[in-house]
Amino acid sequence: MTFLEALYGSQTAEIKQAGKDGSKGRFNGTIFLTAFLIVAITGVVLMICVFTPSLRDSFAIALRNIFGYSGGKTIGKIIAAVAFVSIYFIVSRTVGREENYLRLVENFNQYPEEVRSKANKMLLVPFFVALGMVIVFGVIL
Repeated sequence: MTFLEALYGSQTAEIKQAGKDGSKGRFNGTIFLTAFLIVAITGVVLMICVFTPSLRDSFAIALRNIFGYSGGKTIGKIIAAVAFVSIYFIVSRTVGREENYLRLVENFNQYPEEVRSKANKMLLVPFFVALGMVIVFGVIL
């Protein structure tokens, strides 16, 4: 089972199990994938900044030139909003397309129940690893 099959298939299965329209699984899966990509990209950028202090300083200077001396909270919200909208748009137009979604859910449903029951673990382990990277490298910085 691939990551995308587990993602879209498990989202659809959970929604159908609750007695609702399973097509909402496409939206939920795309939101989760967008959040995962943002966390993973943030973790990689923080890791690079930890190991390359000159790059960290360049980022700081660039952000100061773009945003002036606004607070870090404001800058973070702006960057997060722009990143979320951009990545969501890209994901929804590529892997989250309707025909891809239907194919992934169909493939997910063909797996035996014991394989499908491990889908959430398959999704959450990489997410928490990426989140751990963000926390560890964020604390180091």
